[in-house]
Amino acid sequence: MSPTHHPTEELLRAYALGSGEQALDLAVAAHGARCPVCQVQVQELEAIGGALLSRLPSGGLPAWALEAALARLDEAPPAERARPEAPSWLRHLDLPGPLLDLCDQLAPWSTIWPGIRRIELPLSLDGERLALVGMDAGTEIPEHDHGGLELNLVLAGGFDDVQERAAYLPGDVSCKEPGQVHTVQVHGDGECVVLVVRSGRLVPRNLKGRLGAWITGM
Repeated sequence: MSPTHHPTEELLRAYALGSGEQALDLAVAAHGARCPVCQVQVQELEAIGGALLSRLPSGGLPAWALEAALARLDEAPPAERARPEAPSWLRHLDLPGPLLDLCDQLAPWSTIWPGIRRIELPLSLDGERLALVGMDAGTEIPEHDHGGLELNLVLAGGFDDVQERAAYLPGDVSCKEPGQVHTVQVHGDGECVVLVVRSGRLVPRNLKGRLGAWITGM
């Protein structure tokens, strides 16, 4: 089943044009590995960027520099190299290639709250480390706001966004900005694992959430 919730057009454009943050590009690439719709959109954006580049004056650069850049647009993609094998604690997940590339740098799960575990990734966004977060069936992340951008890419299982009345399943992306309050309710039929990319901490809206955020550092 193809994802139904996608990165914003702004994130896709930045990824296609090579102007995005590395942390966000990782999430977009991981989503795109499983999303035919976004693969096509990225290809279209790359083609538009190439067409615009071809119309720009050289701006004092050597003639060969522009010619070389344009020639690369027509090159065949490099041969796909063998991906690293996921460590034993992640082999039950069908991780997309961009995340497999980081697997040799990932430690085992660390429990941060009953039913919630975390693995930090070697990337950050505005000082906040990216992480894989695993949540047991039925887990709830209480109502909260956001101190910055929050992007969640579902890798396994699923959750409901209570305020949106929307379900997020493997491959889906949830993007939230400050002022967009929501509650996350993990589906009751199994573990949910998400890649979490954010530029600010959660801002809990009730006592339960504040206590959880203080203990877990989320």
